[in-house]
Amino acid sequence: LLIPKASAAPTVVDLEALRDGLVWEALPTTAFCDITSIAVGNEPSPPSNGDQRTFIKFDIGSLVPSGATVRRAKLLLYIQSFGSYAAGNVEVRSVSASWTCTTPNTITWNTQPAFSATNSGEMTIGSGTQETTGEQPGDGCPTTDNIFCSVDVTALVAGWVAGSTTNNGMALLLDAQAATNEISIRSDEGAAIATEGTRNDGHPKLVITYELIVGDSDGGGGGSPAGLGGNFQ
Repeated sequence: LLIPKASAAPTVVDLEALRDGLVWEALPTTAFCDITSIAVGNEPSPPSNGDQRTFIKFDIGSLVPSGATVRRAKLLLYIQSFGSYAAGNVEVRSVSASWTCTTPNTITWNTQPAFSATNSGEMTIGSGTQETTGEQPGDGCPTTDNIFCSVDVTALVAGWVAGSTTNNGMALLLDAQAATNEISIRSDEGAAIATEGTRNDGHPKLVITYELIVGDSDGGGGGSPAGLGGNFQ
């Protein structure tokens, strides 16, 4: 007798960033790992203008079991300032090599890992509404300081869970590089926003909705965790 497999109710998990770090073209040998804000775009302050990129890691293996089907994954960010923003959208790229922001092996502009040439997600700046729950659809973000915005990264995270893509985290960059064109984002080191609760405390979050198939060889989630988080040193 064949018993049809059934999907368990969707599970939503919130993962805070395991690590984040900033690299800056103007200071190519300096690591920015224990700072309260990260950024994308060109920093207008001295010593000189220079492109900035942010790298973020999440350890999904601890909370998303093997065999899970990822229905949605959203990167939730707290945008602190559009102070010098001029144009462009925030792109999310899959990182191709391991990296760390733990002393002494910290990333800099000169040692940053390679990342994909195509986007795994894109946040359209100047459109949409701010994120209030972590569950809203859409990838827009109005140019208002001190708001939450999100970008869909479902395909990237599904690849991590399935094992088709190694989880080395993600790179954030701005697709328009003007002399003064920067977006400031609260980092995992930034002070929590006490009034917003656990999900919206201001730290980078990955909000994942997944399902398990009851009767799978994993026993509906009884197998070992995915363990596909890349090299977390």
